[in-house]
Amino acid sequence: MKMVLTLETLLPLPSKTQPIYTSRLFLRPFKWTDFDNFYKLRTTPEVMQWTSQGRIDDLVDQTKQWMSLFIYENDEVPRRNYNFAVFLRDEKSDVRDETRSEGDEKEGDFIGVCGLVCLTSPPISLLPSFGYMFVPEAWGKGYGTESVQGFRDAWWSTIRSGLDKYDNSSLSAPENGLGTLRAVTSKKNQASIKILQKSGWTMDDGYDDDSQKDIKWVLKTPKPYE
Repeated sequence: MKMVLTLETLLPLPSKTQPIYTSRLFLRPFKWTDFDNFYKLRTTPEVMQWTSQGRIDDLVDQTKQWMSLFIYENDEVPRRNYNFAVFLRDEKSDVRDETRSEGDEKEGDFIGVCGLVCLTSPPISLLPSFGYMFVPEAWGKGYGTESVQGFRDAWWSTIRSGLDKYDNSSLSAPENGLGTLRAVTSKKNQASIKILQKSGWTMDDGYDDDSQKDIKWVLKTPKPYE
């Protein structure tokens, strides 16, 4: 009997999740010490207007509830997201260092969040939902595109590593392209649209420019894992 893989099967345990490095940015899993930064982000009107919620968090507890979705106290809790806090890198950290140990990276300013806010995979029909938010001070500097592209590359690498652990002959062909991602933007959010376009996303085939206020995007799994 062949094994049907899911994204939850392929992703590392929360305790084994590695940070992502780009030339200027450092993306790592959430910690409760990030709460003040996360709360400030979710209470900034010009940021939250583009979210599905469409407004700032009314209560501190609302932000805590959201943040609790992205923090894993142990590896026994099923993974339902793959989201990262985004920081500027230390000015001396000019290049990616694969030998750097956890905790060695000196974090600069917090600038946002980036990652999968919802993991679903076959036989569930929905694709993993990708999203990001950045503080206004970080806008217009290319950090959004750098974060999205850094996550994209790390995501494909993680999926490939997960698949390499299994004997292909024992696997069932994944439906809908294992690892294919989806995103939604408002048609008015031109900055976000440009970020996705620069990062290889394409409009969903079912998108109707006249009847919908939001644009649905898809980033398909690259070969050989379609």
